[in-house]
Amino acid sequence: MTVHTFDQQDLEAVARVLESGQLCSIRGTVGRAFEEQFARLIGVKKAVAVNSGMSALHCAVYAAGAGAGDEVICDSLVQFGSMAAIYHNAVPVFADVQRDTHLIDPESVRERISERTKAIICTHLWGLPADMDALMEIAREHNLVVIEDNAHAFFAEYKGRYTGTLGHMAEFSFNQGKHLSLGDAGMVTTTDERFADDLVMAGGICGLATFPKMMWNYRLNEVVAAIGLVQLERVRGYVESAVANASLYNQALEGVEWLRPQAVPPDRRHTYHLWAGTFEGDRYGISKEAFKAALAEAGVSMGVGYIQIAPYLYDTYTVPLTYGRGCPMACPLQARRVEYKPGLCPTAEELMPRLLLVSTTGPLEWHQENAAKLRDVIERFA
Repeated sequence: MTVHTFDQQDLEAVARVLESGQLCSIRGTVGRAFEEQFARLIGVKKAVAVNSGMSALHCAVYAAGAGAGDEVICDSLVQFGSMAAIYHNAVPVFADVQRDTHLIDPESVRERISERTKAIICTHLWGLPADMDALMEIAREHNLVVIEDNAHAFFAEYKGRYTGTLGHMAEFSFNQGKHLSLGDAGMVTTTDERFADDLVMAGGICGLATFPKMMWNYRLNEVVAAIGLVQLERVRGYVESAVANASLYNQALEGVEWLRPQAVPPDRRHTYHLWAGTFEGDRYGISKEAFKAALAEAGVSMGVGYIQIAPYLYDTYTVPLTYGRGCPMACPLQARRVEYKPGLCPTAEELMPRLLLVSTTGPLEWHQENAAKLRDVIERFA
């Protein structure tokens, strides 16, 4: 079946909002119902609906108390956590990743901590939970806030618990390609009452004429929330579909030493927003360029190399192309100058060009055909 289904039930939910004449969530009831149902489904105390996953990450950085002169430790394969830190004028500090899981390395996190560190943003990358016990232990030792970037990992599990409930706060993305697809929307959640009020304030949910604290207009409107309520009833099926589609690529790689799927520790459940693997062919005399050419010739839908280089090597960070006068990287409140240069996270830099990615959305039949084409390409190099 097609992963994301929108039908008469969604249309009727939207029609009810339009008929009410109340499209803004400030005085509406649908947005609040979406938040409450989401919180119950995931198992958190508070959920705040916003207009994107990036908005949700920014709200979490704000609630964590990170700002000018502060540092936020982030993943080094994706840029989203680091951008959320920059949004709030905090300095992103990149931690390296583990080679087999592609996830943030707790030991690298520990090495990056300074007296200015306020938070850790860990991404459950591609849908696989990070090592939360280790990260939470580091946070307790240094009085830090852990923010889960859960954009890829709806219903993923770490030791029997859902991701998004393990840190102090969590972000969910409902972008078009995510497990819960609303075009663009997001949710920021917490299990810790200390952060609940600031998350509501940061999202601009209250709609006050005057601002008692700094806030942004990240509200989710009632129309999108209405679709969200309908889609919440279907999201488990979408996740199961993604897992089933991903399994086809794991099967295609069976017995192949030069292509390796992302390693999944036994205490975790992967929910595969993306299927991920790595190209190791150069160690077996196989050219990556030849492999890419063969994929293209066979019509295999597979990305190679993700964003090609570690995010901190882009001009956004190295020039930097952020706020005026180079802030936050050149903030006069900084205790130290953080540099972004090759060699900062060697594992991430070595891994990035090898990454193989396939979106798990779409019909099972399409993925069966795509995986079969991949297997045919593999056998050319046998």
